[in-house]
Amino acid sequence: MEEIKGITCVDNPCAYLVRTKGYSEQFSEFSRAQKAFAKEKSKKIRAEETFKIDLLSKQTGTNKWELIDQVKIGEDYYEE
Repeated sequence: MEEIKGITCVDNPCAYLVRTKGYSEQFSEFSRAQKAFAKEKSKKIRAEETFKIDLLSKQTGTNKWELIDQVKIGEDYYEE
C-alpha cells in the first residue's frame, strides 16, 4: 500500500504526473515519478534555468490531480 501525503492507493491505484515547461510524463509507480521529478529538477538547476516543477497524483477513476510536491526556482536563486 502506498500512502503519500494522506493519499492512499490501495483498492484504487494512483497515477502520478511530473510536469514542468517542456516536459510532462505520467507514471503508475510513485518511486519512478519521484526519480523523474528529481532528475528534471537537477537538469534545470545545472542549466541555471528558472522553473517550476510539479509532482501530482490522482486516484484512478477521478479527474482531480492533487499536488504532492513542487519546486519553484527564480533568477535570485542563481545570483551570487
